[in-house]
Amino acid sequence: MANTIYAEFYNRREQDSYPLSVNASGIDDAALQLPNDVLVDLSIVLPERWLECWIGSISVSPNIATLVLMGKREVEAEEASSSSSSSSSSSSSQSPELAEAAAVEYEITEIGIVNAALVEPYRTYSIEGLVAGVTGWVAFGRGITTGSMLRAYRFSTAEQSGLCSRSLAYYSADSVEYAGKYGDIAQLIGDVTLAADGDIVVGTGQYKLVDRYSVPLPGHKTRCDATGIRTCITIGLDWEDDPSVLGRYVGPCGRHPEGNQCLDGVDAIFEINGAVPDHYGRIFIELKGGYLVPNTDRGDDHTIYFYVPADVEDFCVGIE
Repeated sequence: MANTIYAEFYNRREQDSYPLSVNASGIDDAALQLPNDVLVDLSIVLPERWLECWIGSISVSPNIATLVLMGKREVEAEEASSSSSSSSSSSSSQSPELAEAAAVEYEITEIGIVNAALVEPYRTYSIEGLVAGVTGWVAFGRGITTGSMLRAYRFSTAEQSGLCSRSLAYYSADSVEYAGKYGDIAQLIGDVTLAADGDIVVGTGQYKLVDRYSVPLPGHKTRCDATGIRTCITIGLDWEDDPSVLGRYVGPCGRHPEGNQCLDGVDAIFEINGAVPDHYGRIFIELKGGYLVPNTDRGDDHTIYFYVPADVEDFCVGIE
């Protein structure tokens, strides 16, 4: 098995539906339940115009896995033909609200794909963007090694296999007017050089961004060719010669308490009586048969006082 930083985190994710949303059923079009141990982590970066993102299909067999991500976005409807006066009259009599609603259409398409051979559980594999501006990675669980037959799951809606918010990173593709330091009012314009230090490396690369970059914005020039390819600034860690550099930037906890890297010696609660936290680290305890007592006079903010009304007869059953 691959050497990973969050092996225990992935192990526990095989026990729940993450990275699917807690509201997603995980049941595919053929009424098959996607096992929790097939997919343990996913992170996708995409333009904010994609209103929904979900797993369209996933196929696994021993050491081979394929995953397709679907997206839904709003598009402008084609203008209706006004060849006849009757259609023109009907269109003009339509209310503005109905006209606006009729002009809204949605596009559903494949936005990312993963084709991985010789797959190892808990290793990350890159998502290949099928539309501009999409990238990310996934990690499969030990369920991919179960059985010897191909297993395939197909999902048509986000209600079946929508991703949780933690797995989605949206960004807006706005033009850059100046560069500067956060919190500093100074603005750098013209020719700006970014200097790297330590383990950080700065460079350039050719990438395809969101489609509208292929058209110049008003008052701006474009450096994209007809395919939308753009020269971009790349900033990252210089880890190719020394992969261990990644371990120095894991960070404190990062919502992965299983990595045992929380500050101040805080011990994480992994489960309570077998109940595990949800995707946001929350465990809900439902108390019945009484009510909470306000803790105003004991000076302890971490204690819950629960009052259950009871008499002697409730405890001494059968005693005369």
